[in-house]
Amino acid sequence: MTSANPVPPQRRLGLLIHDLQSGGAQRVMSILANAWVDAGCEVHLLTLERPGTIPFFHLDSRVRLCQLGGSARSEGIVARIANNAVRIHRLRGELIRIRPDLLLSFIDKTNVLALLSSFGLGLPVVVSERVDPASYDIGRVWDTLRAISYPFAAGLVVQVPSVRSFFPWFLQRRIRVIPNPVQRPGAVASAQEPGPRVIAAGRLTTYKGFDLLLEAFARVRSRYPEWRLDILGEGDERPALAAQADRLGISGCFRLMGNRPDILPQMRGADIFVLSSRAEGFPNVLCEAMAAGMAVISFDCPTGPAEIIQPGVDGLLVPAQDVTALADALDKLMGNAGLRARLASRAPEVMDRFSEEAIVGQWDTCFRELAAPRSLKPKDV
Repeated sequence: MTSANPVPPQRRLGLLIHDLQSGGAQRVMSILANAWVDAGCEVHLLTLERPGTIPFFHLDSRVRLCQLGGSARSEGIVARIANNAVRIHRLRGELIRIRPDLLLSFIDKTNVLALLSSFGLGLPVVVSERVDPASYDIGRVWDTLRAISYPFAAGLVVQVPSVRSFFPWFLQRRIRVIPNPVQRPGAVASAQEPGPRVIAAGRLTTYKGFDLLLEAFARVRSRYPEWRLDILGEGDERPALAAQADRLGISGCFRLMGNRPDILPQMRGADIFVLSSRAEGFPNVLCEAMAAGMAVISFDCPTGPAEIIQPGVDGLLVPAQDVTALADALDKLMGNAGLRARLASRAPEVMDRFSEEAIVGQWDTCFRELAAPRSLKPKDV
C-alpha cells in the first residue's frame, strides 16, 4: 500500500523494537515497516531477539530484519547491566553499519537503549511510548534514564493527547499524537463454535485485567448458561486465571485458547468482545474487534478506549476496573440481540477514523517536521 501523503524524506529508515512477537506495538511496527518499504524506502527493522526467531506478524520480504540478540533474561543487577551494555554495543555498531537517515524506536526501555546507542552519531531518533506511562511503572532506574535520555530525541510520539501531560514542558513542542492504524479485515470465514460467546484477547498479564472479566462473567453466567467465555493469548497469568475460573465455578464454560493466528475468524465467530484492561495506550485489539463488526464493551481506561468507542453508538464504555458495571454491561448485551446487532453495525466505522493510509501519512508528516535527514559524522564511521 502507499501512504496518503508523499513518502518521508528519509529514504533509509531504521526501526527498533524489542521483539516482533504478538502484541499491539509489534503489530503497528510491522504495518509501518511494510508500508514504508512498499513506498520505496530502504527499511532496516532491528530487534533485540535471538537470531532466527520467527516474527509473529507478516513482514514484507524487502524489509531487512536484523535480530541483535542480547535479550535473554538476566538475574541480578550486575547481569542486567552487562546484558544492556551488550545490547547498546551491538545496536550502535549496527547503526554505524546501516547509516539510516532516521531511527524510530518503540516502547519505553527500548527507547532509552536507542538514545544511548545513537549518542554522538548525528542520527535523529524519534521515540514512541506505546502505553500510558502514568499507569505503567518501568522502575526507578529506567524512569530516571528515560528522563535523562528523552530530551535528546528528535521527537516523541504518543497515541492519545492526554499522555502529553506526563512529559515535561520542554519536550512538549517535540511531541506528536498519532493513533494506531486500523487495517481492513480480510475475507475470512467465521470460526465455527457452538453457542454464543464472549471473547477477549491479549497477553495474560495483570495489566490486561482478565481476572476482572472472569469475575464479571461469573456474576451473570447463571442467567445465560448457554454462553461461553474465551480468552486468546499467552502469558504468566495463565495458571492464576485457570485457578480463578475453578474457584468461580465457570471452568466448564471458559477457555484459555493461547496465541492464535486465526484471531479474526475467532472474533467473527463470537458475539461480544470485551476489553478489560486496567490501563491501555491505544488498544489495537479493540479496534480489530470493531473492524470485524463485533459488539464491544470496554473499561474506560485513563487513555485509549474513550478515543475509539462512541458510547452507545458503536460500543459500550464502563468505568475502569468496575466489575459490577462490567457485569451489568455483559448482562445488557447478552440478553439483547437487537442491541448487539445495532452496535455491531456501526462498529466498523472505526476504520474510517483510523485508516492505515491516514495514520502512515501522519508518521510521514511527523518525520518531516521533527527529523530532517542528517548523516553520520565521519569520525563515527
